[in-house]
Amino acid sequence: MPKTKHSEESEKSLERYLTERAKACGCRSLKYYNPVSTGWPDRIVLFGGGLVVWVELKSKGERPKPLQSHRHACLRELGHRVYTCDTKAKIDRMLIIETNRAGKLRSLMWRSSTEPRHEEPGTRKRKGAADEV
Repeated sequence: MPKTKHSEESEKSLERYLTERAKACGCRSLKYYNPVSTGWPDRIVLFGGGLVVWVELKSKGERPKPLQSHRHACLRELGHRVYTCDTKAKIDRMLIIETNRAGKLRSLMWRSSTEPRHEEPGTRKRKGAADEV
């Protein structure tokens, strides 16, 4: 498939758009580069609550190459989420889905950190006592 001539739909412009939108959502979009092993997604997006997703960016209408599809499948087998985005609308949709998911994770983490902890009688540590290994 020929490269797109529209600068708004190029992989480079989508990468810039993802980085700007991720930052606006309170996330970080990091460029992933592995000189030893090719075919991995272009970006890793870090959300609150420890949520991480991989994003493959393509010019409008392009699909991942076979090696890239294989790498995506490997990541999914490990439990990672992988998105392929070829439009700004797909980037926005991914950010909405994952920001909501990260918010739910943060909510669960906050709730668990504020819930009272039940301890066995006599197991409470003295203030300043070292942890046992």
